[in-house]
Amino acid sequence: MEELTNNRRHYYDLGYRFKQKHWGQGYATEASKACIQYGFEHINMDFIVAMVDPLHYSSKNVLTKLGFTYRESFDYHGEPTEWFELIKNTWAAR
Repeated sequence: MEELTNNRRHYYDLGYRFKQKHWGQGYATEASKACIQYGFEHINMDFIVAMVDPLHYSSKNVLTKLGFTYRESFDYHGEPTEWFELIKNTWAAR
């Protein structure tokens, strides 16, 4: 049986990881834009989610800049985590 994450299954999530020397240079934003555009325009996703550590303010800023909306906090394998969502119509309206 497929594992639930935040009481959900069957979703697409955006994720990225960079070495610290590459932080703050816009790579996460630009790479994410390309992934989001591909997901909405070529795979026809209706929404994309992202999960982030509540204390990782830079990643939360990237998500907000891209149009993601904070939905809720939850426990992910014993760690506090925040759930963000980006709806296709919201992205298209930008």
